[in-house]
Amino acid sequence: MDRNQSYDSTENSFEFNRRQFMWGVSASSALGISGIASGTATSENGHPMYKGITWPKNQALPKFRKAKYLDVLDIREVEFSHLFLTTLQGVVNRKRPRIYIITDFEEGPHTWISEFDVDYTVHNTESEIQSVIDDYIDEIRTVIVYDPDVPASVNVGTTIAGVEDGVVTDHKLGMELINKYDHLDLRDLRGKFDDAQTAYQWQLDEYWSETSDRHIVGLSGGDDVPVEEIPSERQDYYDVVLAESNQIRDSSNHDVYEVDLSSYLGSNAFYLRFDDAFEDDGWGPGVYSIRVETHTGNTVADFQPTTDDEDQYLYDPNNSKVKENLKLRFADMGAYFIYKFQTPTEATGLTAYIEMENQFEVAATTTTPPDPSETVFKPFSKFRDYAVATRALTLWPNGDIQDLFGTVLDRLEPNSPYLGWFGSDFEGEVSGVEQCSQNSVYVGATDYFDNMTVFSGVNANVGCRHYHWGADCPQLENKVYVTLTYTEGDNLQYNQHRMRYLWDDDARGEIPINWSTSPQLADAAPSILSHYQRTATENDHLTCGPSGLGYMYPRPWPDETLEEFTKQTARYMRRTDLNTIYMLDRESGENVSLSAETINQYAEDINPKGVTLNFGGEVPAETDILNDRLARAAGPLVSDADRLVDVIESETPDDWNGESPVFIAIGLLAWNLTPTEVVEGLEDLGSEYEIVTSDDFFDLVWEEGDQ
Repeated sequence: MDRNQSYDSTENSFEFNRRQFMWGVSASSALGISGIASGTATSENGHPMYKGITWPKNQALPKFRKAKYLDVLDIREVEFSHLFLTTLQGVVNRKRPRIYIITDFEEGPHTWISEFDVDYTVHNTESEIQSVIDDYIDEIRTVIVYDPDVPASVNVGTTIAGVEDGVVTDHKLGMELINKYDHLDLRDLRGKFDDAQTAYQWQLDEYWSETSDRHIVGLSGGDDVPVEEIPSERQDYYDVVLAESNQIRDSSNHDVYEVDLSSYLGSNAFYLRFDDAFEDDGWGPGVYSIRVETHTGNTVADFQPTTDDEDQYLYDPNNSKVKENLKLRFADMGAYFIYKFQTPTEATGLTAYIEMENQFEVAATTTTPPDPSETVFKPFSKFRDYAVATRALTLWPNGDIQDLFGTVLDRLEPNSPYLGWFGSDFEGEVSGVEQCSQNSVYVGATDYFDNMTVFSGVNANVGCRHYHWGADCPQLENKVYVTLTYTEGDNLQYNQHRMRYLWDDDARGEIPINWSTSPQLADAAPSILSHYQRTATENDHLTCGPSGLGYMYPRPWPDETLEEFTKQTARYMRRTDLNTIYMLDRESGENVSLSAETINQYAEDINPKGVTLNFGGEVPAETDILNDRLARAAGPLVSDADRLVDVIESETPDDWNGESPVFIAIGLLAWNLTPTEVVEGLEDLGSEYEIVTSDDFFDLVWEEGDQ
């Protein structure tokens, strides 16, 4: 099929100017996108539609037209601006999904698209991709040039691109586009803003009324990276001298590691670089101290991060972060840091003693790395197709803009989604989700979700017709019943990438495991949810991720709007055949128990078989029925398969005599543990234990409670 035949231009032939069409406060469209009134096409069910997108009021996320043909741009081996292509994709795909972009996906480049019932052509050379750009460029009206000195301008540019059918680029590419295509207008943001605060305030003043009032998007604008050395591609003059081979996120490998550096003697200086050994999950090296000694006992260096002593050795902090109260420096995903040490002239041997934890990769060299002061700005490009297509106000709620972020949240209707993520790692997650919850806004973690404008337009059936429940619930006996739940189910990008990688593990199905997943997939990517339902074994149980329809904390969520969230959660759980929930509840950054109001609301509106709550390293296993209405199981979070049996046995009551059943819920850290590792880790579990899915687990809990 010719790509231009996949979109019937007569369906949306009207032209519009963002200054001409204003909605005001009319409820004339269910889309909630300001700036368009007359000329809007209508879908068969009567809901208004903007250029191929429908969003009825009771629907969590918008739906795109059915994809008929896709141009697949494989940019892994070619030099094309990802930012330009994803914003182009957003404009093009909101009429109908037609562009799909392949980068490095953990699950494999063609894993999902090969299952689409859609014709497609792969383009993987510069000339082929340029030809596709030429075919679609007439749908673009504006080129927005970001300011590399103000990363927030990338997000402002994304907002403008959504309103003005634009693409976002650096200045060089922007001028090339303007000179090549006569119809394009230029919006140059360089020098317009002093900082993120002024940039986001300007876009709020100028564009809020013309963007969606149903959702907002949060994405990093980008970071400065060395000119000659981007973080994900360490130069080959480094030697890896020490690396953690397991994906550890709970500091369980915290230790002092000894590294022999004698082979680096003979030059004036040597360098140690610390990288994330597994860049896909965000738990890289955490360093607490470094001591370097000669083999005769002379001290070359001895310091802790964040102290004055560190300054003389820190050559390049890159995008690493510190926790001053812990005297800790860490680097996640593509970030790293480098220390420089002077080489003792008469030493015959040299050893480093490094106190560190998590997913470290330590490399050494005597070659001087590039000057860290020579950097170039690298914009963050993922998920911008969706932000542009849905005309979302896009920002990054980090640093000094928390008050402004609160203002934006206040303007959203209760039970609206915030899509994207937060900065500042775990602390940013907790504070960000809590702030959203306080404003009756739930979170969808999507900043690394690829091609959502396509996935939303690939139809697939979800629910009971394709998801077969497991075998009958086992008979209640005087055993220790254990249920194992993979975490991260609130995270749509986890559902797309890491979960598929785990799902394809050969050992899946050998033991009962609960897979937390987001019901938002029914709108955002039904083919992903359908795949898990269709291919599940009777030992695979899909459970709703935290804490329902989207990631939220019930305790800070206002009581007067909680019912709206729980009722919509109930509708989506019925639609997707989910009957248990994995919940998180926090307030002021701390885990909290469920309030009476939350218990009653979840029990009355959702009525799940049960909920697992607040898996964590120090959380004891507790299972009970709250207020005689809601079965709840809390328990520890395990990230090391070798500890599984020890943890389960330690959570078994010391006085258990085998004369009554016991129930233990365990969380499995999805970034760390594969099904194969879980199966192997449970090989020595005693016969008094029985692993069950969470729906069977809670059936047994209720049965025991009735006796």
